[in-house]
Amino acid sequence: MTEALEAFVDQQRYTTMILSGSDDDMLYATKALDGLDRESQCDVYLSFAHAFHEPSAWLDQLVRGLAQQVSAGNDLKLSKREAIASGEQQGNRDPLRSVDLEPWPEPPMAIMDGRRAPAQRLVAILEYVDELIPRDGEHRLVWSLVPVSIEDPAAYLDMTAPLITGQGLPPCCERHRFVVRDDRSAPFLVPALEAQRAEHLLIHELDFSPDRLYDDLVREVGDRGVPAQQRMLGLLQLAAVDFAHQRY
Repeated sequence: MTEALEAFVDQQRYTTMILSGSDDDMLYATKALDGLDRESQCDVYLSFAHAFHEPSAWLDQLVRGLAQQVSAGNDLKLSKREAIASGEQQGNRDPLRSVDLEPWPEPPMAIMDGRRAPAQRLVAILEYVDELIPRDGEHRLVWSLVPVSIEDPAAYLDMTAPLITGQGLPPCCERHRFVVRDDRSAPFLVPALEAQRAEHLLIHELDFSPDRLYDDLVREVGDRGVPAQQRMLGLLQLAAVDFAHQRY
C-alpha cells in the first residue's frame, strides 16, 4: 500500500486516488501517508481523518487544524527572523536570508463560512493553502481526506465532487494530489465511477482482514520469484497461525 501511495504522489497523470476499504483499513492508510510525510523533503502532506458526520462540521474541524498549523508556522518564522536580527547585530553571516520568512496570512472568511456549499468551501481551502506554499522547486500538496468513518456517504460525495469529477478545480491544483475513500462493504463511489470509466482517477482496494493477510502469505510462500528467506519467514508465520487455530 505504501508503495502504491508513493507512486501516486510521484506521477503526473492522476490527481485523485480512491481508497476502497473498511474503517479499520483507513487507519493503515493514514499511517502510511504519515510515514511518507516524514520521509519527504519537499512535498506537503495534509491529513484529515476525523469522523465525517456532516460536511459543515467536518470542514470546520479541518479549518481549525489548518489554522493551528499556520499559527505554529508563523511562530517559527518569527523566531527565525529574530535569530537573523540577532546575528546581524553581532556581525555574523546570515544563513537564513534565503528562506521565506514572511508570515502566512490567517485563514480568510471564505473558508470559515459554514453557510457556503461544502464543495465550494473545500475548493476555497485548496486555493488558500496553495498560496502558502512556494511555487519554486517541486513542492506538491498531498491531501488525505480519509475520514475514519462516514455517517453520511451522500454528503461526503457531494463535498468531494470537485476532486472526483475534476470540474471546478482551479489551475493551481495541478500540483495537488487527493486521497479520498469509499466503503468496501457499502460502496458509494467506486461502482458509479467504474460505470463512467473515469480515467482521471485511481482506485486502490485495501483489505487488511486476517483472511486476506493469510491468503497473501499463502501466495507469497508459493511464489518461486520471492526470495527464499522471505518465503521461509512466511512459512513460519503460516505455521504460527495454524498452531494458534490448532490446525495440526
